[in-house]
Amino acid sequence: MTFANRYQPALAFVVFAVTVFFALRYAAQPPLDMYSFRQAQTAISAYWFSKDGFQLGYQTPVLGAPWSIPFEFPIYQILVALVTKYLAVPLDVSGRIVSYLFLVACVIPAKYIIDALKLNRTTFFIFSSLFLSSPIYLYWGRSFMIETAALFFTLCYIVYFLKISKGDRTLRTIGYAILFATLGMLQKSTTTLPIFLITACIFLVQTVLQRKIREDIFSRRNFCLFFALLTFPIAVGFAWVSYTDQLKALNEIGNRLTSANLSAWNWGTLAQRFDPKLYSEVIWNRVLLGNLGGILGLSLLAFFVVHAFNSKRKTVLLVALSSIAMGLLPFFMFSNLHIVHTYYQSANVLFLIFALSVAVGHFSFSARGSLIMCAFTTAVVISNYVMFSAAYYPAMAQRFTSSDRDYAIGLALRTTMPEGNQFIAYGNDWSSTFAYMAQRKSLTAPNWLPDMTVPLSNPDRYLDAGRFTAVVSCPPQGLTKQAILTFAQQRDWNAAEVAGCLMAVAPVQLKNVVPTTQRCEGNIDEKTEVTENGIRYINIKGWLYNRAAPDNKDYIVFVSVDGSRYVSAVRVPRTDVNDALKLSESDVTGYSVLIPTSVGLDATPSIIFADPEVKNAVSCTFG
Repeated sequence: MTFANRYQPALAFVVFAVTVFFALRYAAQPPLDMYSFRQAQTAISAYWFSKDGFQLGYQTPVLGAPWSIPFEFPIYQILVALVTKYLAVPLDVSGRIVSYLFLVACVIPAKYIIDALKLNRTTFFIFSSLFLSSPIYLYWGRSFMIETAALFFTLCYIVYFLKISKGDRTLRTIGYAILFATLGMLQKSTTTLPIFLITACIFLVQTVLQRKIREDIFSRRNFCLFFALLTFPIAVGFAWVSYTDQLKALNEIGNRLTSANLSAWNWGTLAQRFDPKLYSEVIWNRVLLGNLGGILGLSLLAFFVVHAFNSKRKTVLLVALSSIAMGLLPFFMFSNLHIVHTYYQSANVLFLIFALSVAVGHFSFSARGSLIMCAFTTAVVISNYVMFSAAYYPAMAQRFTSSDRDYAIGLALRTTMPEGNQFIAYGNDWSSTFAYMAQRKSLTAPNWLPDMTVPLSNPDRYLDAGRFTAVVSCPPQGLTKQAILTFAQQRDWNAAEVAGCLMAVAPVQLKNVVPTTQRCEGNIDEKTEVTENGIRYINIKGWLYNRAAPDNKDYIVFVSVDGSRYVSAVRVPRTDVNDALKLSESDVTGYSVLIPTSVGLDATPSIIFADPEVKNAVSCTFG
C-alpha cells in the first residue's frame, strides 16, 4: 500500500473526529446562534410535536391563532421530536445531533456514487476530508435546521438515478428513486429541485442517445418511467405547498406567507442573476474562498478540465462537469435566497466539493501525483479550518447569558407565565426565538403589520380567548415605553425591564398570607426612578435564590416600596449569579419590576417570595 493510500484515509478519519468533537461539544447550545430566526422556527415546530404529538398541519405558533403556518413537510422535526420523547434527550441537543447525523450520513450515498462511477478509490477519502472540514458544513451541519436532511435525501436519489442510468430499471429501483426525490422535495424543494432537473435532463438525453434511430425511443415503458420520475416528486411537492397555503390563509397574518406572496422572494429577480454581489460575495467569498481553498481549488479544477479533455478522459470529465452544474445552478434558480442567507449554500457546496475531489482523485493515479494531491488535500483542509475559525467558530462557541436579549426574554417569559398562557411580542419581527425559549404560544407581531396597536386593543382576535397574560416590546421597532406602561396601567398589570426590553405581565396577588421572616440569599442590586407620562416608577432589580428548596423553580417574587402593596416581579436569568453560586442555567435567579409609586428612592424595598400557589411566603432580609 502506497503512502497516499494510507494518508488519505488517515486524514479523513482525523477530519471526521474533529466534526464529532464540535458536534458533541456544542450540542446543547440553544438555537440562538447564526440565523436564529430560521433555527428557532424549525425548533418550535419540533417542540410542539414533542409536546402535542404529530399533526399534518403542524404548529409554528408565532403569528397568532390558528397556529398552523407550515412550510416544509416536517420530516426532520418529527425525527427530532421522537428522539426527544423516547430517548429523553433535551430538544436543543436532539435537534443538533439529528442534523449532524444526516450530515455524516451523506458520505454513504457519496461512497456508492464514487464506486458506481469507478473513480479512483482514494476519491472517497478525499471527498470525506474536504466535505467534513468544509466550514459551511462544519457549522450548519450541526445547526437546528433541515438542510442536511434535504441534502441526504437528494444524494440518495442520485444513487438510484445512477442505477437507472446504468440499466437497472426494476420497479424497486425506480420506486426508491421516486421515494427519495419526493422526500427531498418535501423536506426542502430548493435543495432538491435543481438537482432533480439536471438529472431529469441527463436521463432524457441518455435515453435518446442509447436508442437506435429505428427504435421507438418513446416506448411505453420508457415514457412511463420518465413521466413517473419527472412528475411524481414535483406533483407531491406541489400538493404539499397547496395544502400549506390553505392553512396559512386561515391565519390573518400567516396569509401573507403563502407561496404566491413569497414567490418573488424565493425566485428573486432577473437583475439579481447579474448582480456582482452574487458572484463576488456569494460564489467567491462564501463558497470558493470559504470552502474550496480559493484560488488553489479553482486553479486545480480548471487545470483538471483541460487535462481530462485532452487526455480523452471524457467520462470523468462529464462527472465533474455535471457536479459543477449541480453546484452552480441553485445560485441562478434561487438568487435572492442565496444572496440573503449564508446557510443556503449548504444545499449545493457539496457538489462543488465533489467535483474538486474527482479532480484530486484524477491526478492521484501516479505515485508522484498522489503525493502532490495529498499535499493539496491537506492544504485545502487547513484552509477550511482557518476560514472556519474566523467566520464560524465564535458563533459556535458562543455561550448565551442573561445579557443576550432573546435568551433573557425567553426565560423570563417561561418562568413568569403559567404554562398554557400566551403573549404578544413587538420588536422581534416574526421570529420564533422568544416563543421557542419561552415554550409558549405567541403573536410575535411582524414588522410589516399595518397597525401595531390592534393586537393590544383586541388580543382575543389573535390569541386563544382568556390566555393572554404578557406583552413584551423591544426597541427600536417595538412599541414605545409609554405605550406599554399605559397598557399595563389600564389592565392593572405589572411592568419590568428585561434585557433592554419592556415587559408587562398579568399580576399574581399576595393575599391573606402571613410571611415568615428569613435571611435570604440574594440582593437588591438596582433602584432607580423612571417617570413616564407623569407617573413615577421605581425600577427595582436584584437576585434571589431559595437554597432551602432548590427544586422549587417556580417560586414567585413580590416587591414592595411602601411596605404595604406588594407587586409580583418578573423573574429574569442572572448568569453572573448562577456562575457564582454554581447553579445550572435552568435556575432563574434574577427579578425585575417597575412599581408605580409616589415614594422616593430613599425608601428601602422589601422582598417576599412565595410558592406557586401563594400559600406560604417568606419575607427576606439580606446581608
